[in-house]
Amino acid sequence: MRTVLLFFILLSVCTAHAQTSTFRLTDSTFTKNATYSCKTFDFYNACINQFDRARIDSIKKILRLNKSIKIQITCHTDQRGNAAYNKALSEKYAVRLKQMLVDSTIAKNRITTIGYGENKPLVDIKTIESYKTNKEKELAYEQNRRIEITITDL
Repeated sequence: MRTVLLFFILLSVCTAHAQTSTFRLTDSTFTKNATYSCKTFDFYNACINQFDRARIDSIKKILRLNKSIKIQITCHTDQRGNAAYNKALSEKYAVRLKQMLVDSTIAKNRITTIGYGENKPLVDIKTIESYKTNKEKELAYEQNRRIEITITDL
């Protein structure tokens, strides 16, 4: 995998998960096809709550300093509610985050979006239903509500 070294320190942002290693966007190395996740995405209070201004500015800084980087934003919901509604909701928030990132220095064509709704859970519904307490179930649902940013091109 090809990597690009970035010689700056960014503000604290999403935790990253790439194959066997876990790191933060504040690291100086970025890898193609690495996925950076923000878990416990709050769909009820809008994506700005999870992707606060500092995180958005940090991602913008990466894109501005590295004109060849392209990203894909994917949003996921939990399994509660109507599947069609969840898909539409996740698409809406992926597009909204893209709109927050695009500006005069960051072109729209560098960012793609996908709303998966409830189709790609980290914790499946059978596992959630096997939990004894509502707290355990809610923590599992929270894991499924997330935003992922994948670097698709360096």
